[in-house]
Amino acid sequence: MIRCSIIVLISCFCVFAYGGDKRALIVAIGSYPANSGWNKLSSANDAKLMRTILQQQGFEDKNIAILADERATKANILKSLENLITKSNKSDVVVFHFSGHGQQIVDKNGDELDEYDEALIPLDARKTETTQYKGTKHLIDDELNGFLYRLRQKVGPKGDVIFILDACHSGTATRGTEDEAIFRGTDVPFEIAKPESNKYSEESDKFDEQQSQLTRGNAELSPFVIISASGQQELNLEIKDKNNTGYGSLTFALGKVLANNHEKLTYISLFDLTRNEMCAGFEGKHQQTPQLEGQADRILFAGSQVIIPTHCRVISVVNSTKLMVDAGELNGLTIGSEISFYPINTNKPDKAGLLAKGIVKRVGLTESDVSFDKAIEKEKFKDTWGFVTKYQLSKMYPDVNTMRADVLRRATSREPSLDVSFEMINSKTSLAIPVSHPFKIGDSFQIKIINKGSKDAFFQIIDIQPDNQISLLFDASQLSNNDLYIKAGQAKIIDKVTFTISNPVGVEMLKLVASDKQLDLSAIKTKLPVANRSSQANEFEQFLDEIYGTEQGERSLGSFSKVNIYTRTFTIKAK
Repeated sequence: MIRCSIIVLISCFCVFAYGGDKRALIVAIGSYPANSGWNKLSSANDAKLMRTILQQQGFEDKNIAILADERATKANILKSLENLITKSNKSDVVVFHFSGHGQQIVDKNGDELDEYDEALIPLDARKTETTQYKGTKHLIDDELNGFLYRLRQKVGPKGDVIFILDACHSGTATRGTEDEAIFRGTDVPFEIAKPESNKYSEESDKFDEQQSQLTRGNAELSPFVIISASGQQELNLEIKDKNNTGYGSLTFALGKVLANNHEKLTYISLFDLTRNEMCAGFEGKHQQTPQLEGQADRILFAGSQVIIPTHCRVISVVNSTKLMVDAGELNGLTIGSEISFYPINTNKPDKAGLLAKGIVKRVGLTESDVSFDKAIEKEKFKDTWGFVTKYQLSKMYPDVNTMRADVLRRATSREPSLDVSFEMINSKTSLAIPVSHPFKIGDSFQIKIINKGSKDAFFQIIDIQPDNQISLLFDASQLSNNDLYIKAGQAKIIDKVTFTISNPVGVEMLKLVASDKQLDLSAIKTKLPVANRSSQANEFEQFLDEIYGTEQGERSLGSFSKVNIYTRTFTIKAK
């Protein structure tokens, strides 16, 4: 929760040249031995999903290696990494994805401020020290950094290296059970005696060199990013899809973002969207802070990112009233969603070209079944494009506040001419607060508004708390219309207001809505639809009236026009 005080004085294909191959190594460990101390995970589902994500992004199946369960010992993981380095060439894009447990372990070489290394857990690593096991099978960050550095050397400056770590304590590089929650690791570190010698290992030397090269730049190394599911002292909670199938939260959220990327993404924008998706999936309740490291202000995959089309395509026509499309839960489809079908290459669907409307009856992760009330001509639908004209949130909610918060967390809209975003500013230093920075109760901040669009804009920020309470961040009765207005190309700090972090703990979401006309979002404050709303109201204002005008436990979620929505999440921890 945020308390505010008013001062009296008041983040197709890209056009970049690309000549390498795309390669990936996926390590997925879910069935750890019973005597290891580690519980079972849903990592096999992560491997399937990650393969699908990579295939959609142009990775050929022959270049995607999967090392799973009983094969994923530490020796085999290291061997597979060596093989990945050997096969990689200049200008390649290389992805390493790990799905499994994570744990902190006593730092042996003195390069960690908190005296613990972060470690990934291979199949043959145990949870606790025994007379026979002293942590030698833990894959610590120092070792992994050595492979990262060598990969960067091998693919060179025109390549790209991406590490995706869906494990607990993966930041700067867990899963256990509590009720029905499945965590990828443990909050209990692996404790072993520190060696007398504090000499850095060869891997640590390379890590130090890598960090130095990153700071000062090196024309011989590729850029890189590391995306981690949680901070170095946090647990990573698994998430479930609509069919109650478990996945790593980072992998699932990443899949949803990439399945819907209709424009060029930088790693920063990918990370921001993934964080937002994780927050929505956990409904703000789980304190988990994904991490991003490396050179992130770049287009994905060395400029070779595949742009996913806004339409879906017909995979097969099952019969005269049923067909299958290449979109599913990752694309936001739910049972009851409506899809309108048009001839192939339709750019602007309208009533004139409409062939038929169907309703989604079954939803898979990446494909769905669509049914029709009337028989269709099968031959006409083999080469058609489907556009989602209505998303149905079929989920039943325990109360209306939960419904409203969930729908608002998932609301998105992109209008480039109204590209308005914001930063959270340290109220004492006036410096921008990093996206991954966790807040503690009592911390304070101010808001800086940035308009990179071509139009002047009105704006307001919606605050969605972990307990599903919703409010407007800026009280329009305390600020003038001019305060909530920004010219194109300008930036300004709203210095009349300072915000203070308070309970509840969890992940809070701030959602900035920008329009070229003055916004009336008062339905959020009154919890009632706006009476006598003008016929000129934009779709987002009408959407608010709808969700605040119903007490039902479900509602439809559509897309919006004429507004731009920018979302930021942040973790609130107890002192």
